Amino acid sequence: MKLPEKKQRWVYHAEALPQAAGEGVTRRVLAYTDGLMCVENTFEKGAVGALHHHPHTQITYVVSGAFEFTVDGVTHTVRAGDTILKEDGVEHGCVCTEAGILLDIFTLCGKTSCKIKWAAAHPARGKAAAHFCAKNQAAVEEATSEEAASEDAASLAASEEALFSSATAEEAEVSD
Repeated sequence: MKLPEKKQRWVYHAEALPQAAGEGVTRRVLAYTDGLMCVENTFEKGAVGALHHHPHTQITYVVSGAFEFTVDGVTHTVRAGDTILKEDGVEHGCVCTEAGILLDIFTLCGKTSCKIKWAAAHPARGKAAAHFCAKNQAAVEEATSEEAASEDAASLAASEEALFSSATAEEAEVSD
């Protein structure tokens, strides 16, 4: 199993590398380009997608299970077949009430690098990602080149793994 390559035409689920994305959540990066990304998230009952927001639009399709989703302060229960639209900057998160799978489709904005966007979009430990993004605000503002916006999935996953491997300790540091 491995991470897919950018613009890989055929991405087979059985070959896509599953990655831990927080307690009770496994993520598979699927097909992606410079401007669009498809990610599958498998949740165990009780797992949480922390409230967060990011500078790109995301649509979530509920493949299976049930989730209490909060978007812009409004909470609804969603089940298989439902979709949720989360536009740029809108705070959202979920709690899995019945084990299931979410399929996320992201538009990626060209003004930030994939590493920064991914940290903001998937705060497996909430405060740690916010802390990371705050510490790297200059990088967010400087990452405007096409090259910065099109990092490959291996680099993306490696940076995210490094960011969240010690997230519990970082949360304690930023809890003030």
